[in-house]
Amino acid sequence: MNNFRHHYPDIQIHIFAGINNAQIVKKLEQNEIDIGISSYYSCDTISSSAISSTVIYEDEMVCVANSDFHTSTPGIITAEELQNSAFIISDQDYGVESRSVLEKLHLNANSTITATDDAGLVAMASAGLGFCILGRLVLKGTTSPVNVYSFHPRQFRHIALLQKKNVALSPAAEIFQKHIISYASSYPNPAIPFNI
Repeated sequence: MNNFRHHYPDIQIHIFAGINNAQIVKKLEQNEIDIGISSYYSCDTISSSAISSTVIYEDEMVCVANSDFHTSTPGIITAEELQNSAFIISDQDYGVESRSVLEKLHLNANSTITATDDAGLVAMASAGLGFCILGRLVLKGTTSPVNVYSFHPRQFRHIALLQKKNVALSPAAEIFQKHIISYASSYPNPAIPFNI
């Protein structure tokens, strides 16, 4: 945002943080916002035929554990290592992504603990209350003492740019959209395969 504001100080941006994917789609359909940024474990989950979705980044879904927990292969965790474990799940839309990863890996979500934000999930995992599943981007800058593991097989969510179909963006929104795409493409691609 700072970079964008530096280059385009006359463009006003209003950010609606903390709204879920369904609310973003509704705001787009009602012309309350020009563009939205959303994340989906599968981009097929957008339930509106009036909204277009363009994936701008693939973010790896990772397992966050207490710093005392270690796996048999450093940096990688398998479904077998998570069997019968407690999971801390977000009670927001983000919990849908975590549950989807658990389902794909055939794991039961033995969860009695939920949190409303990512920092709470990480703090509880750090305290040893269970494992949480988050996008790697969320963990950027985290200072909590946790271990972070890639799943085997690796799992990804899609960060998508949403906009109303067949509606031209305002010049300011178009500039901001291009900036978002450029910014997202500057991040390293986590979808590089690894070998065990």
